[in-house]
Amino acid sequence: MTEAPGAFIYSEELYSLPGRTLVLIPVAWAELPEGDVALLEKILSAARLSLAGSQIICAKKASLSDFKSYNPSLIISFGVPLQPETEHYQAKIEGNVTIIRSDSLGELDDIRKKNLWAALKQLLSR
Repeated sequence: MTEAPGAFIYSEELYSLPGRTLVLIPVAWAELPEGDVALLEKILSAARLSLAGSQIICAKKASLSDFKSYNPSLIISFGVPLQPETEHYQAKIEGNVTIIRSDSLGELDDIRKKNLWAALKQLLSR
């Protein structure tokens, strides 16, 4: 007796991929200064994330609905206005997505870096 044709078909829950980290920047990746790339790598590393494990998206402005197909769990916006509007350096949860809005990488001074780190620490404590 043979197995039923559908016996080896798995439900979609089995293939549900975890949410990804989206990093929004306002300039094309090729135009991003090396210092900003290094800073981004350092920021992500401090938050136990990686550049390789993140999706980098270049946009002048964006909406959370634009990224639904990416299934993000975290969006970090560096200088890109994002709808719904969020406060700078505050982790905001919108549905299943945590959003952190920051100034652009080139504008991050020591005070802004500390504020960003405070928002990222909220992620690490979960």
